[in-house]
Amino acid sequence: MVQRAKVKVEFNRKGITKRIKTLVGRELQKNKVQDLALVELQKEIRSGMLPDGRVNPSLATSTIRNRERIAELNETHPDYISTFSNLTLTGELIDKGIQSTFIISQFNIVLQPKKGLHKIYKTKTRRTTGRRARASYADIFAGLSAVKNRNVFSFGSSFLARLGNKIKKVLIKSIS
Repeated sequence: MVQRAKVKVEFNRKGITKRIKTLVGRELQKNKVQDLALVELQKEIRSGMLPDGRVNPSLATSTIRNRERIAELNETHPDYISTFSNLTLTGELIDKGIQSTFIISQFNIVLQPKKGLHKIYKTKTRRTTGRRARASYADIFAGLSAVKNRNVFSFGSSFLARLGNKIKKVLIKSIS
């Protein structure tokens, strides 16, 4: 007759969970998930979508006219449409003014403005248009982030769901 002994194994679940989270976080950081999030956010902004999945509201006629005047004298981004609010007159703010960071300890992606000034738009007259446009990325970022229900520099639930699917693919690829 074979005797079997019962062995009780105890382990610290919090410690294991923390280690797994750190390992996954390092893998995500190694695969530059923060860059993936930034690229996805740029695509979403250029498509005219807000992070919560809603479409940006229509622009006022005066805003459209002003954008067209500025576009006549400045090089515009390929995704620029005068009647469409997608922050891509020149594309400088989205392409050069935002940086993303992945913080492993918080398991968080943080968007923040880069240091520097936005390029002055050329105008037919040297009134205040050029001066208003020469703001720091931080000031522009803060102003756009403060707009109620239109914060384009945040991650909404629909955006996070799509990003989550891409992150899963990155993790599966790195594990296999």
